[in-house]
Amino acid sequence: MPRTLALLTILACACAHEAVKPAPPRLAAPAVPPKMVELPPAIVYKEARELMEMGRWNDAQAKLQAYLAKEPNNAAALFDAAWIAERRGDKAAAEELYRRARANDPQHAGAALNLARLLEEKGELAEAEQVCRGSDDARVLDALAAILREEHKADEAESVVRRVLMRHPRDADAYRNLAAIEAERGHLRRADSALNDAHKLDDKNAGILNSLGLLALRREEVAAARGYFEQATNLDPGLAVAWANLGAVALSYRDYAVAEQAYAKALELDGLRWETHLAHAWALEGLKKPKEARGEYEKVLALKPGEEDALYGRAVALKAEGDLTGAIEAFKAYVLIPKAARAKEAQNQIAALDLRLKNPPAKPTAPKPPPPAPDLAKLPQTNAGEPPPQAAR
Repeated sequence: MPRTLALLTILACACAHEAVKPAPPRLAAPAVPPKMVELPPAIVYKEARELMEMGRWNDAQAKLQAYLAKEPNNAAALFDAAWIAERRGDKAAAEELYRRARANDPQHAGAALNLARLLEEKGELAEAEQVCRGSDDARVLDALAAILREEHKADEAESVVRRVLMRHPRDADAYRNLAAIEAERGHLRRADSALNDAHKLDDKNAGILNSLGLLALRREEVAAARGYFEQATNLDPGLAVAWANLGAVALSYRDYAVAEQAYAKALELDGLRWETHLAHAWALEGLKKPKEARGEYEKVLALKPGEEDALYGRAVALKAEGDLTGAIEAFKAYVLIPKAARAKEAQNQIAALDLRLKNPPAKPTAPKPPPPAPDLAKLPQTNAGEPPPQAAR
């Protein structure tokens, strides 16, 4: 027993002076990475649609790209991808995707409508017309009638409208097209009647109110037009064209503040129309903001190089900013336009500015220093409550 106790004591002392080594680990089997669970394409598409509803365009685009990698011929997904491309400002990609959607489903009305709209914006009316032909969808036929009218094919456009109304007598857009056709023919009463029919069928359509405003302008009823445009913007604050038209009316009144606000809103919604940038520049010019106006003229020239009004306006703005050398160069660029409408005015501006540069105004002489303040101690003093001394007679 004493030996056992001595041995335990020795072992205890040994443990106190030697580091305890951990037991060697057991060799684990090589870890097998878990298999990634690949979601079914239908789930991926559903998630993409949900992201679209939230306005998360980048995330939705990534999901749709993953889906289209598996299902490249799905017309609905191609249409959604094109719509996202438009929201992100990539109209070229949107056009290509709409084409692919139509190639996989020639009767896809949404793809036809949006592709035709993009082609119209580019001025490619003949191709836009072909896109809309061959469809029986009333919406596509309405778009076809509008394109034909824009191509000055009024009789054919009216024929398409009548075709739509025979099948769909309550189609408000068909009545809008009919009104536009009659207005272009100079039949303003018929146009007004057709537009009012459209408004009765769809009184929540801001576009119809905008058309009523344009018709009122044709009749020179400016106050009525302004009322229609205001109603349109109240009903649909996202209708850029109604804001632009409201700005045009305010500009005609020379109400530059209201015009500037309306055009700014229109550009916030659709900043790719050079005409709106130009009108916004005019409003800013009216507000005596030449630097901001010049910025808008520059945007016009970026969207439409060589635009005559923008070139002249930019020169005027540079002059107002005090950049006389820049103004001269800008006026010279304007004069180079063939048959420039204001060439004589520009030449006069160049001559006047050149004269100002050669004969700068004399520097103003420094003002004389004010006379020294009088020494109050040398002035006659009076005691409080006593009258001042009388002047000697």
